[in-house]
Amino acid sequence: MVNSKKKNMRSKEKIRRRILLPFILVVAVMMGVFSFAFYRHMVGMMTMKVDNALHEMSKLFESKLDSDAELLSGLVDLLKEDKQIQNFWLAKDRQGLLKYTEPLFKELRSKYRVTHFYFHGLDKICFLRVHNSSRHGDLIKRFTIDGASKAMRSFYGIELGPFGTFTLRLVHPWFINGKQVGYLELGEEIDHMIPQLKQVLGADLIFTIEKKYLKRQRWKEGLQMVNKTGKWDFLTDSVVAGSTFEDDSTEDALLSILQEGNAGQSRFQFKDMIYRGSVTPLIDAGKRNVGNFFVFIDATGDEKELFFMLFALAGLSLLVAFVVGGGFYVYLGRIESELAAARNDLETTNFELETKKSLLEKTNKELDHFTHTASHDLRAPLRAIVSFSTFLEEDCKDKMDAQGKEYISEITSGAKRMGQLIEDLLKLTRISRLQHPYENVDMNDLILSITERLKFDIESNKIDLKVAENIGIVHCDKIKISEVFLNFINNAIKFSVKDNQNNPRIEIGYDKQDKFHQFYVKDNGIGIEAKYHQQVFKIFETLHSRDDYDGTGIGLGIVKTIVEEHQGTAWVESELGKGATFYFTISTNLKNKEA
Repeated sequence: MVNSKKKNMRSKEKIRRRILLPFILVVAVMMGVFSFAFYRHMVGMMTMKVDNALHEMSKLFESKLDSDAELLSGLVDLLKEDKQIQNFWLAKDRQGLLKYTEPLFKELRSKYRVTHFYFHGLDKICFLRVHNSSRHGDLIKRFTIDGASKAMRSFYGIELGPFGTFTLRLVHPWFINGKQVGYLELGEEIDHMIPQLKQVLGADLIFTIEKKYLKRQRWKEGLQMVNKTGKWDFLTDSVVAGSTFEDDSTEDALLSILQEGNAGQSRFQFKDMIYRGSVTPLIDAGKRNVGNFFVFIDATGDEKELFFMLFALAGLSLLVAFVVGGGFYVYLGRIESELAAARNDLETTNFELETKKSLLEKTNKELDHFTHTASHDLRAPLRAIVSFSTFLEEDCKDKMDAQGKEYISEITSGAKRMGQLIEDLLKLTRISRLQHPYENVDMNDLILSITERLKFDIESNKIDLKVAENIGIVHCDKIKISEVFLNFINNAIKFSVKDNQNNPRIEIGYDKQDKFHQFYVKDNGIGIEAKYHQQVFKIFETLHSRDDYDGTGIGLGIVKTIVEEHQGTAWVESELGKGATFYFTISTNLKNKEA
C-alpha cells in the first residue's frame, strides 16, 4: 500500500511537471516575443519621430528660404524703381550711389536681416558692394548670377561664401526704360534660421561644410569676423558651420561618432543622455552637395519610458503567469487526486479481473478435462451398444422376426446419432473457446482446399460447382472461416442431391461492400420456407426427419457463432422448392488478436 502511494505521488509530480513546465515555457516565449515586438514597435516609433523631424526640418528650411527669398524679391522691386538709384547708376557715380544707398542698407539690415547688397554690371563685374564698399571691380562667379543671366528673371538660392558662411542670395536682372543695365543682388546669411528650426522642431541641429569647398585661411578669417573659433582638424572631410548645442562636449561627442564613420546610426549615447539622429544633404544653388544637416532628438525620456513599460509588461506577465499557473497547479492537483483514485479503482478492478481470469482458465481446463472424460465415458457404452447390436443382428438374424430386426436397427441408428451429437457438441465447445490469430487469407486457396476435401461427394453426385474468381485477400480467422464454408457447402450438397439428382448446382460467390466482405453459397435444392429462416441457425433445430436427412442441428449454430465473432451476420434467402442461398459477412475493420 505504501509503495502504491509513493508511485501515485511520483505520478502526480510527473503530470504537473509535464503540463506546467511547457506552460511556463510557452508563457516565457510569448512574453519574450511580445516584449520584443513591443520594443521594436517603440523603437520604430522613435525612429519615425526622428525621420518626421528631419522631413519637417527640410520642409521648414525650404519654406523659410522661399519666404525670405520672396521678401528679398519685394525689396529688390522697390530698389530697382528708385529714380535716384537709377540716375546714380546711369551716371556711373559710385560715391553718389554709395552715399544714397548706405542708409537704405542699414535700414534693410536692421529690419529684414539683409547682410549683402550688390550692384553688378552686365559683364558681371561688381560695381559696388554697399555692405563692403572698399571691394569692387571683381568678376562675380556664382550660380545665382549665372541663373539670373540665363533665365532673365529673379534667381535665388543658398551659396557658400569664401569665409565658410551660407548666404541666401537673390539676383535680379535690372532694366531701366526697357533696357537691361545690370544686376541687383540682395542676400542674407542663414545662421538665424538654425535657432528658429530648433525652436519649431524641438530638435538639436548641426550642419557641416565639406572642406573641399573651403580654404582654411579664409575660413579662419570668417570666424574671426564674427568672433568665433573653429576646429578645422576635428573632422576629416568637413567642418562645423553651425550648431544649436550649447554644450560643446556633447557636440564634440556626437561629431566624434560621425568622425568614426557611423553617420548612418540612429542612436547615440553620451554620458546620461541618449540621442536619436538622422542626416540629410545640404544642397546649394548649383545643386552641389556641399555639406550635411544633422538632426538630433533627445530620446532619453522616451527610452526610459520604454524600459519602464517593458519592465511593467514583464512584471504583469509574471503576475498573470503566477496566477494562471497557480490555478493550474491547484486544478491539476484535483485531477491528479481523481486520477489516483481512478487508478486505485482500476488496479482493484484489474486484480479482480485477473482473479476471475485465473478462475475461468482453471474452469476451462476442468471443463476440457470433463468434456474429454465425459465424451470418452459416453462413447465407450455407445460403441458397445453399436457393436453388440451388430453382433446380435449378425448372429441371430435367422432367429429374429422382422420386428426384432427393426428394433436392432433402431438401436444401432440411435447409438450412431448419439455419437454424432457428442462429436458436434465437442466441436461447438471448441469453436466457442478456441482463439486463433487473424491473418491475411487468400480466400480462393481456402475455398479450393475445402472443395478438395469434399471432392468425392461433389463428383459422385455430379454436382455442377461454380466458384467466383479473384475473391482476393481477407483478414480473418482461417480455421474458423473454413468451418463456415465447410458447413454451408455440406448442407448445399445434402439438400441439393436428393431431389435434383440429374442437375444439382452449387455456386460460391463474393461481393466487396464498403465495410465488410460478403460471401454466399447458393444451391438449387429443396429450399426453406420463410418462417423457418431464423430457426435454422438455432442449435438443435432441424426442419426435416432424421430418416430423410442426417444432422444434429448444431452446424448452423456453429456458423452463426463464428460469423458474429468476425463482426458479421449470417442469414438465408430461400423459397420452398426453389433452392437456398446462405449469406455471411466479415468486417473489413477487424483488429488483430492473438491465439
